[in-house]
Amino acid sequence: MNKKNNELKKLVKTVSRDWSLPTIEVWNKSFKDKMRQEIGWGFSEAVMINNKGLVSFYRLDDDQENYKFFILNKLKKDRNWLLTIYKKFKPKIKKLKLKTEQSLREISCLDKIPDDKIYKKFNAFIELFSAVLPVYLLFAWLWLWEEEGIFDNLENRKKVLDIMKKGRLISEGIYDPADRVILDIINIIANKYNIDKGLLKYATINEINNILSKHILPDNKELKLRKKQYILISDKIIIGKNPSIVLKNKKLFFREEKATSKINGQTAYPGKVEGKARIILTKDRVNLIKKGEILVTTMTTPDFIPAMKKAVAFITDEGGILCHAAIISREMKKPCIIGAKIATKVLKDGDLVEVDAEKGIVKILKRK
Repeated sequence: MNKKNNELKKLVKTVSRDWSLPTIEVWNKSFKDKMRQEIGWGFSEAVMINNKGLVSFYRLDDDQENYKFFILNKLKKDRNWLLTIYKKFKPKIKKLKLKTEQSLREISCLDKIPDDKIYKKFNAFIELFSAVLPVYLLFAWLWLWEEEGIFDNLENRKKVLDIMKKGRLISEGIYDPADRVILDIINIIANKYNIDKGLLKYATINEINNILSKHILPDNKELKLRKKQYILISDKIIIGKNPSIVLKNKKLFFREEKATSKINGQTAYPGKVEGKARIILTKDRVNLIKKGEILVTTMTTPDFIPAMKKAVAFITDEGGILCHAAIISREMKKPCIIGAKIATKVLKDGDLVEVDAEKGIVKILKRK
């Protein structure tokens, strides 16, 4: 038997979010089929693992290097490739933002319209979101790679950087409001059919459509199990099984970042403060932070703004210089360290910590 075929392939975590299952499904397809369709390359596998409401995204370690190679070749061979993509998707991104704003304003009216119209609105929004997301992913990664310096030797580097920045800025902040629209529609449906809102967010797109078109309700027991944990892999949702075993059967494995007492990251806004840590992983917990505490999370979103106003500093596991936490920290002029990777694993609520955003270092002064 070929030894190479028996080797396990390593998965690497990219982000963690507390989104609804329909949003997670859109992202899963975007990593693979939609990216391949829109830019000519897609990840060979994307795995999403939910653990009590926080979903971690994984992709194959080898794919990242293959993706970089593909992008670099495209930029070298066709100077107008990135500009063409930007011009093509700029109107779609603007349309998604306008549609999102409109939907959030009009959501209260949905409970007064028939199911077939909600069905059309829901699926039209999913389709638009699906069309835009692959390009958001492209520009998000491009900017992170620029920070690594992989585009330093490009002949037209200045032009590429200008398009990259425009693409990153115009597409920033599309995903959380989009999930809010999807969640609002789910909540309207939950009210109509007397379903627990906290459970219906774990229904699939097909299950939501079945409610609206056939009045078939999803299995309540299934939704409860998904809320606790699910694995989305190869377009299938698996529940009640150990993720490591499921992945091993697929010849995959993942290894979390090793937790150490040393926390380093990138400075988004300088400064040096001390305070008690407050770990907030999902937006339904933002109200727990107290004034003067240090916000520690995977990544902030607009839902975190109230918590960020109270916090004296921010620490995130993820992010680059154009991420939400970085932008808001500069606006609020609060010390911020991004890309710390293990901060949410190492720090605990109530730990006294020093955030040295001059050097990008977090020190634990006293455990709770």
